[in-house]
Amino acid sequence: MFWIRLKIQNSFSKFKFNKRVEKISSEVKQTNIIKIIFATLLKLITLFFFGTIIMFPFYIMVIFALSTKEATHSPTELNLFPNPVDWSNFHEAFKEGYWEALGWTALTTFISVVIKLFFSSTFGYAFSMKKWRHKNLAWVIFLSILILPEMALLIGQYRIINILQWTSSPIYIAFALIMPFAVSVFNGFMYRNAFESIPDRIKEASMVDGCSGVNYFFRVALPMVSSTTWTVGILTAFAAWNSYLWPTLLLSGGNSSVEVINIWLFEVGRNPIEDDPIKVLQNVKMAGTILAILPMFIIYFGFRKRIMNSISRNGSTIKG
Repeated sequence: MFWIRLKIQNSFSKFKFNKRVEKISSEVKQTNIIKIIFATLLKLITLFFFGTIIMFPFYIMVIFALSTKEATHSPTELNLFPNPVDWSNFHEAFKEGYWEALGWTALTTFISVVIKLFFSSTFGYAFSMKKWRHKNLAWVIFLSILILPEMALLIGQYRIINILQWTSSPIYIAFALIMPFAVSVFNGFMYRNAFESIPDRIKEASMVDGCSGVNYFFRVALPMVSSTTWTVGILTAFAAWNSYLWPTLLLSGGNSSVEVINIWLFEVGRNPIEDDPIKVLQNVKMAGTILAILPMFIIYFGFRKRIMNSISRNGSTIKG
């Protein structure tokens, strides 16, 4: 009899425990209809407010790009819809060397990403190794570079370009444009942390299978830190594509045959009529702006899932 009572009590205790666990782990839901409506309205108002702040400049840019010259330079009114719609602004922007600027920008961006990934990954892998002479001293010296201001580095890089005379031909200028994006201590630091997160047993198992040295780096270690690779590649691509100060410093004077997209955007839309009081055609300038950002929009929406995963992981997790 006692055994039956004990079994019933034990079953009842398990039932109560499971109910409590289910109640605690279940999602907390609001049951008050007034509070639900108020919370929903608050979310919608907040999203609408910040969405308007973010999207309104882009909307004005599109409106200006589709408007006529007279409408964009009217001092008394701001049209919220182009009337009439003028698509010739994009044609005018295309004629001012868009494809050439796009080609040079894409080329320098692609090479910058490839070179940055190679040097950053090898740099981080070297410092992820546990024992080699003067490792800590070298690491402190490299980290001290991070405190230098960007302007100081640009001045030194520009001085090196002048000494090497890399402004004499388009090929040299292309290499000069890539120089600031070729190496990065910060990206090397990201790779170092990622490589150090790989368990030692994986490297030991690879060495037992005869995979060591360069083979281990390219066939085992590097694929395991693919999230870091994507993060570094994305950040480098955006930095190289959106760079303005360094190309302006190199290409100032207008004598170079190389022109990147940001320098082209600065020049596009200038009124060819000298006697006209309007010096910059804002409709053509806005059309050129849309053409300048369009390739990155296409790349973003094409690789959106990969980009968001890489940013959310911060390049620190290991695949698999």
